[in-house]
Amino acid sequence: MKTRRNRRASVAAVLAGLATLLTPTAHADAAVGSHFSLKLHDTFTAGLDTSRWGTYEGQPGGNPYGYWKHSHVQAYHGAALLRGYSDSGRYVTGGMMLNSVAQTYGKYVVRARFDKSTTIAHAMLLWPTSGWPPEVDFSEGPTTQGVMATSHWASGNSQQHAFKKVDMTQWHTYGVEWTPTRLAYTIDGAIWATMTGAAVPHQPMKLAIQTVPVSNVPASTPEVRLSIADVYVWSYR
Repeated sequence: MKTRRNRRASVAAVLAGLATLLTPTAHADAAVGSHFSLKLHDTFTAGLDTSRWGTYEGQPGGNPYGYWKHSHVQAYHGAALLRGYSDSGRYVTGGMMLNSVAQTYGKYVVRARFDKSTTIAHAMLLWPTSGWPPEVDFSEGPTTQGVMATSHWASGNSQQHAFKKVDMTQWHTYGVEWTPTRLAYTIDGAIWATMTGAAVPHQPMKLAIQTVPVSNVPASTPEVRLSIADVYVWSYR
């Protein structure tokens, strides 16, 4: 979970909004190289497995606009929803971490779509099991700005970034291939950026997915959802 940097309605109405979610079909990226072995595929068809996933609660450190609640992460019709909406006088969003898998190197793919917003950002990232940095964000930012990939390392929080335009309101897969020598960022199975050298971490990390405000959210802002249909994790061999 990001906690050390600054960055980044009635029941009937809520149910009506949820009913517009299209149930996606499971999708895997094209064949993965021989260095990776499939370890986990979660479709959320049986709900959110709490033996795998933990959810966030509380305020992100260094972010005065954000607040997370467990209740803002829900499973619905074969997808996990991170729901952002006004809750008890503040705008609240959701976050989840794959606690059941901590590994050094691997491949991660998330199939998702994100409602358009200028004030709510998303992040799909790898978070260290101890200490910070490193951190690897393989997709982050407000929908209107496409996606940014970032690697953080060293005590001074050195960073390397890459940017790509993509319509996140449509279903896409976002991923990273993490080996001892490089980070390769993918969208829909195609590598769009790579990082090497000090940008590559060498310690166990976990997958996390979250949304959070990046500025004051107007009271008129409707619900903003990040919908997650599939999560794939491969180990490195």
